[in-house]
Amino acid sequence: VPYDFARKRLSVVVRTGDRLAMIGKGSVDSMLDVCVRTARGRTIDDAFRSEVRARVVAWSAEGFRVLAVGSRDIDERPSYRREDERDLTFQG
Repeated sequence: VPYDFARKRLSVVVRTGDRLAMIGKGSVDSMLDVCVRTARGRTIDDAFRSEVRARVVAWSAEGFRVLAVGSRDIDERPSYRREDERDLTFQG
């Protein structure tokens, strides 16, 4: 799913063995909008969003550009759409 300036993210589908996964990357806020949990199982809630945003502000002040990554298993199909970017696990 190509990058666009409205969503501020892109996603690819990759195969590892017999498993397919959608992996998305983009702006932190954009990725938090489509993630539901962290890799450790924590729910994405307002407290988590605040913690992440505080880190982004600190890293940005140091000159870093911060992106986020999320993923989920997905079934194989001929094509994938923006609507498939949902229920992702926030990887970092």
